Amino acid sequence: MSKILKFDICVCGYSFKDTIYELNSFPEENSNKSYDAFVSNKFGGVFNTLRALRFLNKKIKIKVLTILGKDEDGKQGLKEIKKLNINHHSIVFNNSTSSSLNIINKKKNTKTFIVRFNSKKIHNIGNIEDSRWVHFMYLDNIEFINQFKKIVLNKKKGQFFSADLSRRTISKLDLTKYLNKLDFLICSTKELPSLFKSNRCNEFNQYSMQKIKKLSKKIKYIVVHNKFKSLGFIDGTLIEVKNNNLVNNKNINITGAGDTFTASLINDFISNNKIDNKSISDAHKIASKFCMGKIKI
Repeated sequence: MSKILKFDICVCGYSFKDTIYELNSFPEENSNKSYDAFVSNKFGGVFNTLRALRFLNKKIKIKVLTILGKDEDGKQGLKEIKKLNINHHSIVFNNSTSSSLNIINKKKNTKTFIVRFNSKKIHNIGNIEDSRWVHFMYLDNIEFINQFKKIVLNKKKGQFFSADLSRRTISKLDLTKYLNKLDFLICSTKELPSLFKSNRCNEFNQYSMQKIKKLSKKIKYIVVHNKFKSLGFIDGTLIEVKNNNLVNNKNINITGAGDTFTASLINDFISNNKIDNKSISDAHKIASKFCMGKIKI
């Protein structure tokens, strides 16, 4: 590569100003009912992974490639990134910051997102050529592809690409050419129907396993997880790691848990240059502690 790799990792994707409602039941349509809700505000999207990476590793050199608004939310987001000691010079500023309303059903441990993307197309989105590792957040989202597809397809020799997913419903978006650029894919079992365009994918059933195994011939490292265990295809070898961390279902924090799991895997790989049973076990442990509020990220 012609450019010096100054950064250990660049995290690339959308930023959101999240408004989070934690409820004991999901609101009924056309209802006019008062709910006992805990309401909080924080930055999500790439911020979830950035915070977790910095929490896990104070020395790692991180840059972020994202879009913030020129509004007050954008100013606050930039302030947080600077506080995390993350290089912010590749941030693109648009008219307004994307936002998300997150409704958490505490009784069922489910989450529903209502997202408003900043829809203005960015033509000069920045570059990733100075980063050894590039992580793409929510690769299966059409808004992400619309803004960042040129970057995903512009992999340079010596770079390591990873991605995670977010969709839990099937879309028409064909990910094949983007997946072919990846060295590492991390996703939950809930995202398998989106990944493989089939509702036949149900957790770790036989159909899912066949599809993951086939994909592992193209992507060297794949980790698929749920709250009970993870399966990893590491250079063609299947490993299974159970989650032995008990999570009390009362008052758990599930927003950002998957991003925390992913950040732990990435940090471990960067630090030790490998993914193994211990890496995945540690990721479950960190994510479980995050869910239970035992660590603040």
